[in-house]
Amino acid sequence: MNAKFLLENPILAFPSETWERSQPDERVLRIKRRLLETPRQVDIERARIATHSYRRTEGQPMPIRRAEMLLDLCREMSIAIHPDELIVGNRSRLPRMGVIAPEGAVDWIDRELETLATRPQDRFEITPDEIRELREEIFPYWRGKTLEEEAAQRVPAETTLNCTWGIFSRQKPVSRRTNLSSADGPAKKDGRNFMLSNVPFEARSRLSLLTERNTAVAPLRSRPADGDSPPSARGAAAARPSGVAPTCVPIGMWAETV
Repeated sequence: MNAKFLLENPILAFPSETWERSQPDERVLRIKRRLLETPRQVDIERARIATHSYRRTEGQPMPIRRAEMLLDLCREMSIAIHPDELIVGNRSRLPRMGVIAPEGAVDWIDRELETLATRPQDRFEITPDEIRELREEIFPYWRGKTLEEEAAQRVPAETTLNCTWGIFSRQKPVSRRTNLSSADGPAKKDGRNFMLSNVPFEARSRLSLLTERNTAVAPLRSRPADGDSPPSARGAAAARPSGVAPTCVPIGMWAETV
């Protein structure tokens, strides 16, 4: 076989009679067992260090504060080197821990602290002392300062309304209840219509109605025109005929309320 022929038929360079099923060695198997058998726990060490760092740098420019936080994390975080590891280092002391970053959000974490160990998905063990420290020493500092709250202040009123209706949330591109972007929400019974099935006012059943009454309600578009924005809920309510229930129709990640 010449080189050109092998380039055109690369599989022939590795005849099936030469194939062997690879197996991990004992060292890798031990690491795998440890990863799977170690109970998952919440790690609040990063949250503790980040909070102390931000308290210390109050009043400084945010780029400096973030750099100082990174330096503090590198200096103070525990270093764990486990048996059989050739490449060491991790973001937590134990495998697959749930690391809390309070600068991102604290409200939804606070609501789930008591159920982390018993919820149907992504369970994490957490001690009463850790819950107390989070609620008394860490979370209070971040109220009103998290990225989640900063984003909530900047989103348009229409987006807030859509979040209230459950089309999507500020934490994730799609509502946590739809379980689309991660495994931290309960799975939907019917995943085929995850967007429409989660809207309180069933959009699918209203599409024909919207078509018939398109002279009285705002027309649907595949995307907003440049410089345009979705109609407000107040304007849509004024345009809606009497007795017609409101409908929210998701179009990609942009929705019009009519």
